Amino acid sequence: MVWNAQARRADTPPVPPVTYSGVIYSAPHSGSIGGVIEAHDQATNAKLWSKRVYGVEYSGGLEEDYQWIYVRSLFITNGLLYIVNEANHTFTLDLKTRDVTALSKDVVAFEALRYATATASNGRIDVPPPECLEITCTLLKIDQSTIETLVKEGQLNTENIMSIWRGNKGCLLACPSMIVISGRESIIKSVKEIIYPTELALPDGSRTNLSTNSSLTPVPSGFEMREVGVIMQCVAEVKHPSEIIHANICLQYVCEPSWKTYVSEIRNPQGRPLEVRLEQPFFPVYSFQNAVNFQNGTTILLGSGIPTADNKAFVFALLTGKLVNKDESSGSPINP
Repeated sequence: MVWNAQARRADTPPVPPVTYSGVIYSAPHSGSIGGVIEAHDQATNAKLWSKRVYGVEYSGGLEEDYQWIYVRSLFITNGLLYIVNEANHTFTLDLKTRDVTALSKDVVAFEALRYATATASNGRIDVPPPECLEITCTLLKIDQSTIETLVKEGQLNTENIMSIWRGNKGCLLACPSMIVISGRESIIKSVKEIIYPTELALPDGSRTNLSTNSSLTPVPSGFEMREVGVIMQCVAEVKHPSEIIHANICLQYVCEPSWKTYVSEIRNPQGRPLEVRLEQPFFPVYSFQNAVNFQNGTTILLGSGIPTADNKAFVFALLTGKLVNKDESSGSPINP
C-alpha cells in the first residue's frame, strides 16, 4: 500500500513499543521507507520478523525528508496491531497471519481523536485504543403457563424472567457473547450444517414421473443446506458521559429440524402406481431484531417472547452489555 506524501513532515519521535504474549512490537524510525513493524522476543530480545505495512511515494517537487511518513501510534487489541501514521492513515496487522489491512482513517484514528489528549511539549496526539464492549444475549425457553401467570399479574419483566431461569424453571437455548469495538459492526455464529434432498430423481437424471424402466429406483437429488444454531449481528456504541449503550441487534436461532414424510405416486411402464416417499425438514426459527438503549452493565429484554411451534412455551432474548477495558478484552474474540 503506497501513499502520496503531500503534507509537511513533522519531527516525530520514535513511538513507544507495545508488548503482547511475550513479543515486543516496535516501529523503527524508518519514515523514509514507510511504516515497518519489527517483532522481538521479550525474553531474549532476538528479532523474530519484520513487516512493511505501508510505503512512501516521493514527489520531485518537495524535499525528500519532508515527505517521510513515520508511525505515530501503536496499540494492540485481541491479536490485532493497530498502526496510525502521521498522515492519519490507520492499518491493522494480524499478529498471527501478518496480514495487513488498510482502514478508512475515519474508522479508528479520527474516532479515537475525540478522546485524545495532546502533549504540550511537541504537539503529539496519543491515540488510545478504541473502546470495547462485551455484548451477551441469553435465549431462554419458558413454559406458557408460567408466562401467562406473569402476564396476568403484570409482572412480565426482565428481573422476573431472570429469576425464573435462576430457579431452574426455564431452558437455556443459547448464550452467544462477544467483545466488539464501539461503533463497528460485528457478527458471531455457532452453527452446524444440515444437508437434505429436495426431490427424487432416476439414476439417468430424468424425473420420477418420466420413469420408463420399472427396475430403476428413485434416488435423492437437488440437495440444499441450512445452518442450525445461533447467529448474532450487532453494532453497539457507548454514549459519554452517561455511559448509555446504544445497540442494534439482530439475533436468529434456528432449531434442530423435525422431519415429515411426503408421499407421492408415479406409474411404471405397465401403468401400475409406484409410491415414493421423501422426508423433508422443518426448521423452527426464532428471530429478534431491535434498536435499544440501556445503561452500562444492565440486562434488558430484547422484545417480547416468541411462541414455540407447539404453542407450549415462549422464547425470550435477554441482552446484556458492559464496557470492558483493554486488559479485560485482550483474551476475548473481537469481530471486526
